[in-house]
Amino acid sequence: MRRGETLAAAGRMAVGLAHEVRNPLGAIRGAVQLLKRELGADSRLGEYTDVLLTEVDRVNRIIEMLLDLARPVQLRPVPLNLHQLLERVTMLNEEGARERGVTLLRRYDPSLPPILGDEDRLLQVFHNLVRNALDAMGSGGRPRARAGDLPPDPRGAPRRDPGGERRGTRDARDVLPADCTVTPPSPR
Repeated sequence: MRRGETLAAAGRMAVGLAHEVRNPLGAIRGAVQLLKRELGADSRLGEYTDVLLTEVDRVNRIIEMLLDLARPVQLRPVPLNLHQLLERVTMLNEEGARERGVTLLRRYDPSLPPILGDEDRLLQVFHNLVRNALDAMGSGGRPRARAGDLPPDPRGAPRRDPGGERRGTRDARDVLPADCTVTPPSPR
């Protein structure tokens, strides 16, 4: 009984905290909108204000999910451009990486079709992967954000994609540094 009461109290506290975070978040969004208007449409800084607005909206959706804990999770699958998602994440983490002497490399396959997924969930996963890579690297290094071909077999053997096509070997240091990479098992 005591554990249930503790969980209920924690839930009430989380809901209260979520409501309190929304107020300053609304003020931040309003300030960014004013800044964007002051900068004008031709400003090269417009891209940054767009990112700020997008991320504030994303945090608002996360808060909504926290407030909706009593209801079942509802995924919102939509067609997404994987490159745009990765670019948003790398751009947001670039300054933190630069402070550590880390260069985030990008390598995207332009032939990739849109994927069906929940944008907020995928952004959360990619943010976590990049942060984990930066934490694992310490200072210096060059992790890669890569979207495209299957990673090569570590033994140099060609891989087969799910459709049975052979894929050649390539450099596979993706988002995580070499000592943190997880390679999926080879298809048999």
